[in-house]
Amino acid sequence: MNTAILWYKLAAQKGFPAAEYQLGLVFAYASTVKKDPTLAFEWFLKAAEKGHAQAHLEVATCLQKGKGTIPHLEDAFAWL
Repeated sequence: MNTAILWYKLAAQKGFPAAEYQLGLVFAYASTVKKDPTLAFEWFLKAAEKGHAQAHLEVATCLQKGKGTIPHLEDAFAWL
């Protein structure tokens, strides 16, 4: 898993939304690394801002539940 994370980070630093989304998933849900909801939200948001559809849903979920960010229902609905 660490090799995958390294490659995701390299691709995300180049601005690839799919890699940004995958890093969000790693920090939100993976059991092999320490979960970091704030970092997950940041990566999801970067991907969503580039139009990544699945990242939109994750951003909305984070905003709705207050995972890694302050809860904000109006913003959550805007990302759906």
